[in-house]
Amino acid sequence: MVNRSSKIVLISGLMMVQLTVFSSAYGEDVKSAGISELFSSANTALQQGNYQAAIPILEEVVERTSGIDQEQGRQTCQTCRFQLTRAFFQIGAPADALPVIEAYLANEPRDQETLILRMQAQAYFDVQEWEKVQASALQLLDIPKLSEEDEYNGNLLLGQALFRQEKWLESIESLAYAGQESPDERTRNLCNIMQVRALVEAESWSKLFGLIPQLYRTDAKYDITLNLTLMRAGKARYENEDYLNSLLLYRMVLSRDVLLNYTDSKIDRIQKKLNSDKRIGIIESEIQKRQAEINDLASSKEVLIELPAYEDEVTFRIGQIYAEIRRFWEGFVLFDKLYKQDRTSEIGEAAMLQSVLVLYDVKEIQRAEERILTYLGEQPDGQYARTLLSLMMRDNLVKQEFADVVRLKDSMDLIPYSSDIDERALQADLHYMMAFGQFQSRNYAEAEAEFGMILAEYENSVHFNDARYYRGMTRMLQARYAEALEDFVTYRNQNGLGEHAAAALFRSGVCRFGLEEIEKAEALFSEFISTYNEDVLISEAYSMRGDIEASKESTPEDPNPLDRALSDYRNGIDTATAPLQASYAAFQAAKVYKLEERWEEIIELMNYYLDRWEELANVAESTFWIGQAQTELGQLDEAVNAYVDTIERFGNDLFQEGVDKIILELKRVASESMSEEDQTLLASRIGFLGEDVMEGQLVLQMRLRALEAMLTGTEDIFGQSLIADEVALPSLSPVSLGILADVLVNLAPERVEEVTAYFIESYEDSELLWKAHRAQAELFYQEQQLDQLFYVIEEAQSLFGADAYMDWAQIMKAEAQFAMMDYEGAEESYNMVLGVAEWRGATYARAMIGMGNCRLEKNDLDAAHSFFQRVYLLFKGYDDGLWAAQGYIAAAETLEALGRLEEAENTLLSMIEDSYTQDHPLVEEAKQVLKRL
Repeated sequence: MVNRSSKIVLISGLMMVQLTVFSSAYGEDVKSAGISELFSSANTALQQGNYQAAIPILEEVVERTSGIDQEQGRQTCQTCRFQLTRAFFQIGAPADALPVIEAYLANEPRDQETLILRMQAQAYFDVQEWEKVQASALQLLDIPKLSEEDEYNGNLLLGQALFRQEKWLESIESLAYAGQESPDERTRNLCNIMQVRALVEAESWSKLFGLIPQLYRTDAKYDITLNLTLMRAGKARYENEDYLNSLLLYRMVLSRDVLLNYTDSKIDRIQKKLNSDKRIGIIESEIQKRQAEINDLASSKEVLIELPAYEDEVTFRIGQIYAEIRRFWEGFVLFDKLYKQDRTSEIGEAAMLQSVLVLYDVKEIQRAEERILTYLGEQPDGQYARTLLSLMMRDNLVKQEFADVVRLKDSMDLIPYSSDIDERALQADLHYMMAFGQFQSRNYAEAEAEFGMILAEYENSVHFNDARYYRGMTRMLQARYAEALEDFVTYRNQNGLGEHAAAALFRSGVCRFGLEEIEKAEALFSEFISTYNEDVLISEAYSMRGDIEASKESTPEDPNPLDRALSDYRNGIDTATAPLQASYAAFQAAKVYKLEERWEEIIELMNYYLDRWEELANVAESTFWIGQAQTELGQLDEAVNAYVDTIERFGNDLFQEGVDKIILELKRVASESMSEEDQTLLASRIGFLGEDVMEGQLVLQMRLRALEAMLTGTEDIFGQSLIADEVALPSLSPVSLGILADVLVNLAPERVEEVTAYFIESYEDSELLWKAHRAQAELFYQEQQLDQLFYVIEEAQSLFGADAYMDWAQIMKAEAQFAMMDYEGAEESYNMVLGVAEWRGATYARAMIGMGNCRLEKNDLDAAHSFFQRVYLLFKGYDDGLWAAQGYIAAAETLEALGRLEEAENTLLSMIEDSYTQDHPLVEEAKQVLKRL
């Protein structure tokens, strides 16, 4: 305890009478000595600094005088109590002084009350009884008219006591006073350092920021505790987003080397001074005081040495602050420095993460991704491997760059297994994002595997339930309806109120539909409609149920399924939340109306749809339907004009599929309902429009040229020009791509793969996509790659079935089987052609020729002749008599093989005389056969 007063000596009326001191007094029996002698001996001992000898003498005086009521006796007793207290302090036994102090404070007079209270507080301080220190200090400070010294000491003791009790706010005022009034630098610095800590703990930031600059003008800035406190304060300000003040605090933190060097220098300086003063002679308490200071410095130094390299942490925090206040590049430089300094340390890896975040902030995405991939390559087991990969995946998902997500699978698979809960959560996130990347890339099998991984390995993941639903989606999109249904049902059973509960019910209906369990599907759609009538899928549920109703046949028990279908489609339009939902319902309803030839209602429905959705409506396809109805109602001119106008308005937009439908419909209408003159005029009109197309409207120009070619029968020429002009595929709609596909095999077989792959990938729902499959099949047939041919045919037939334009697939399949000498299979395939009514005519004829050839190869000549005969009898009017001519010749050659030469000759003569075949080029071949016969 610092004592600014001069040494106190025993002053008493009685003691002043005794001026003579006997050297033998210390050895006398205090019990037998008189009071005068005791006073004399005590005074001598105190003056000589022999406090140990003075203590028993003073205790004897106190004991003898404590019961005296006279004023002089009380004065003597109190004076001796005071000197006894002082003696205990001088010998380093302040605890022994406490009972004496309490007795002093309980009696009168108390001339030295302020000093006694200070010593009491100091005694409690030494034994760390902080509440008692506080009480003594407060009692001292309550005394009126204190001296500056007592005011200072009272505040010093009170501030420290409150600080030790972590009464931060209460301690600040006293510490500030003591720090300002202290006469020695060490105490002043200690008070200020404690004040800084208290201000930090109390979060009294404004006062702290006022104090810090003052400290940094003194050597207090080298205090280790202060620097650690500043780091703590900087972190607190950072976490409270007070970035500028956090930056101020962090930038005041000195480096470890600076602090250690200063501390070593200070310890050396104090030690040398202590050693010097010991030789001169100083009291023990001063020695202990200085040694304690040395020990404190050494202890703080050890704390600093044991700390991790906090300079890196400070640099890291400053970098974070720069990033937060949008001084990105300054932050990046610091993070980059830390990372390059040690790429594998904890803070180095953290700096790597932060540098990547900065690069994302400044839109340096490529640099960020390069850093991430480098890090993953070097440290797939790094502590931020999952975090960085997640960041990169998430960014690409948001930008819908799904292929880039998929490309990260190898990096994801390199990350080793971890049992850590947090890391497993991150790993589940990676699988979930990878699953969506695969899903959006239509890699449904791969997406299923990723969702399945979550279900198998990460049952505690937040994505577990969602993974169940989305795995069902991947299975459904792979047409594995039974497995998908199981996932959807399980999801609903486990998550009745889950986010996807409604969608899972709807998808269950779709799966039942796919499994051809139509009644169950309808029941599920009805349940959905009644349960989730506000859900975003309600329109689709109405449309799906409408599709089921529309597929039903009328019966006496159920005469009006189409009316129910139309009602559902109407509801589908009314409840739609997206244009595509409304469009589907509207156009499906139009198909139903078309079945019933309710043309006016088609027009009314389309106008209703257009009015409801306005600029978001599919105007082109609506016009397509209105035009069909107008044509049937005899309003051909209105329909054609609307068609041409719509092509001109929307034809430059590849995604307006209705434009291609209009083009195909115009071709049909022109050939079926227009005179040759009107067709020519329409073709000229389209040609003029094509010439007037503005620059930059290449898609429209290609559509107009395609339509003109279709109207004039010059599709082959148009297809040749597309090849010759090397028109870019993205400028071609399905109509133009279909024409191009028709000519590729003969004109540019090397481009078949390129064009058909683009066509199939870009327009998987196009009604003309079969042309791409046909081009592939023709090329494979030419090249005799029959395995690939069968695959393409199977795929095409699964997509388009037995529609009128799909006869080529079945014929080509049969011919390929014939080429492979599978005559049974070939005949069966040919025979299947005869079961499709839409293929009557030339296709039937071709199939019968094929069946006849199969019988020839099996040496069943009579059956073969029968097939050939049916051809020339039934199909004379097709393809300018081609099939009849082939039938005549094949029949005649078969009769020849049977030895029925006269019948063969008559057959050929009939061909030559037949009005359908007499002018056919094959007549010359028939004449050659006749000569041979």
